[in-house]
Amino acid sequence: MKIRKIAAAAVIAAVMAAASVTAVFAAVRFDGTARAYWGQGVGQARWEAVENAKKYEVRLYENDERIKTITVGSRQADLSPYMSDNNSYTFEVRAIPTDSQRSKYSSGDWVMCEDGQVATGRGDVDGRFREYQNGRKYEREEAGYVVNQWYLIQGNWYYFDAEGYILTGWQQINGKWYYLGTDGVMQTGWQQLDGSWYYLQADGSMAVGWLETAPGQWYYLDADGKMLADTEVEGHRLNASGLRIS
Repeated sequence: MKIRKIAAAAVIAAVMAAASVTAVFAAVRFDGTARAYWGQGVGQARWEAVENAKKYEVRLYENDERIKTITVGSRQADLSPYMSDNNSYTFEVRAIPTDSQRSKYSSGDWVMCEDGQVATGRGDVDGRFREYQNGRKYEREEAGYVVNQWYLIQGNWYYFDAEGYILTGWQQINGKWYYLGTDGVMQTGWQQLDGSWYYLQADGSMAVGWLETAPGQWYYLDADGKMLADTEVEGHRLNASGLRIS
């Protein structure tokens, strides 16, 4: 009887070991993201979605030295709290499994932001805004007023017209639409304006067509950038919040 019990225990142990080995070898390695890049604004890390990934690990480097590692549940990370002026930054990202995915997936390869792209500090911090009857301008410490360009000031992007005034509201610049707040700051992400929802991408430009804001979360923006809801588009059903559900 004792021999039978030992034999049975050995069989159970062998089965469990085999199951464990099978589980290990069954795990699929996540792919690396197809693209990692800096969005508009200081420290706004962005990357393309990895199929089936719900969680990502991001490493931030300052002057080629790793200074911070964080995990996020979306395709973007705000790294600005860990950055300071007059330093150069890069980041790398990889897909990692959630707790419920560990038996099926393993972490993917690290992907560095494209072309070793560098984000530099918070932009101009030495100049000053000046108020005029027709609006605001920004005077740089040594180079005079900013005109006819995007310009990063203390972590925020502004657009200045040919006369040096900060633009506000909806603006079409180089063929793309942007929304600049009442203070002129370029807006990103979801914005509810005049009763409609719009999505402004990482570079500030207005999104149109199908948009995936997080893995598996799809919305549709019409030609005017307005989010559609409670309707069907190209055979897909959108719920009352605009989320594609079929």
